[in-house]
Amino acid sequence: MKNFFIFFFCLIVIGCSKKNNLPPESCHLPKNEEKIINNIEITKTIYVDSRFNSTEKLTIIAAKNEWQTSTKEIAKFNLIFDFKITLEDKIPKKIVLMKLDSNSDVVKKLDEEMGEEFVSGTMISPNVELILVVSDRIKTTDELKKIMLKEFGHDLGLPTIKEEKYPAIMNEYSSDVDCLTKYDLMLFCSKYLCNPKELNYCEATSKNRINKL
Repeated sequence: MKNFFIFFFCLIVIGCSKKNNLPPESCHLPKNEEKIINNIEITKTIYVDSRFNSTEKLTIIAAKNEWQTSTKEIAKFNLIFDFKITLEDKIPKKIVLMKLDSNSDVVKKLDEEMGEEFVSGTMISPNVELILVVSDRIKTTDELKKIMLKEFGHDLGLPTIKEEKYPAIMNEYSSDVDCLTKYDLMLFCSKYLCNPKELNYCEATSKNRINKL
């Protein structure tokens, strides 16, 4: 654990624009950079631990597909499966999705440091970004999908929304949300300067229902 530290996704609120009805946590770039960038595309390559089983892999793919569909493929994830890795290995500069279990020393240390059970999160060092998932603490595929949607959002550089009134995957209070909502896409477009009204979102209260902003 000496080479890594927990990256907590925090956000400093610094005068957000109200005209786009964005959550307070999602701020624009400086005014001289506020412009719509057409035909932008963000591609992330993620190496997926070989220890994920076939059901888990399908769930990870489903989360990836939802991000791509919701953002009309502005955001793309290239998943490289069956990557063999442990925390003891010398990891090349990559984004790695790693499967852990609650009995591992790493997870026990994280539990101790956080004061609660660690389920998922991202650890970074100068050479690697690790998305950690404690699989035996995740009870259903729906729960895993929600976790992966959120971790992929963090991988895109999105912070956690900390106000309960905005139902979103990226909201730490929205435990009942199981899809990317308009607030997730507002947050996404506040970073990448796209137009959220041109993207797709699903209603937080209705599974698999795609709507326009």
